[in-house]
Amino acid sequence: MITKAVDQFLSDIKTFRKPLTYQKYAHILELFTEFVAPKSDALQITGNDVKDFVAWRKSKGLDLGTTLYTDRVILHNFFSKLGIDNPVKEVPRLTRLRKKPAAYANAHGH
Repeated sequence: MITKAVDQFLSDIKTFRKPLTYQKYAHILELFTEFVAPKSDALQITGNDVKDFVAWRKSKGLDLGTTLYTDRVILHNFFSKLGIDNPVKEVPRLTRLRKKPAAYANAHGH
């Protein structure tokens, strides 16, 4: 059952990671679980399910370089932990984009 697997996975995250990391993982995995319903068994999840989820998240206008990169990492970690064939490996990796800080003109060396 995917919900049970998510609960177990999140309890580990809660124990070993920062609260903000836990919140992010919990949010994405909850969205994903709802998105793939009525599939309720992790073994039923395919690479296409993951691709569709990422495409749906992208359709919400989310930033590709950070949000969707993170979504993929979270889902990859989750399925890896289950020890099953990881459907996320069928999803192309997104390069993580770092926003460049705005360059300020150097005003006379000050």
